[in-house]
Amino acid sequence: MTLSAPAPTQDAFLGIDASLTGRRWEGPDAAAMRAIAALAQQTGLPEQVCRILARAGVAPGQAEAYLSPRLRELMPDPSHLRDLDRAVAVMQTHLARGSRIAVFADYDVDGACSAALLHAFFAVVLRANQY
Repeated sequence: MTLSAPAPTQDAFLGIDASLTGRRWEGPDAAAMRAIAALAQQTGLPEQVCRILARAGVAPGQAEAYLSPRLRELMPDPSHLRDLDRAVAVMQTHLARGSRIAVFADYDVDGACSAALLHAFFAVVLRANQY
């Protein structure tokens, strides 16, 4: 006894009944089409862009942030890092006193870049006489 494939529930997508590998092309279902239409209507974006957004699960209210991401929105709140607020308070105290601050870092790329950024930050803060 041979099992046959279930009958297709919709027409082949773009009229392609079988690809080179024998697979049937199927387009978006009715729910996906509603999501695409909602995205297009609420965002004013082209349908092809809305198809990609809908497939990625992007809601209409999230489309702008998804298409134009901002680093600030993607990064976690740094105050959640353990003892960061305390470290900031210590640095503010020593900057106000005019204490010397040493910056220690790794020799790898991110350590060297971090040290350079901190050094530049302290130089700007001290030049601006904010402390």
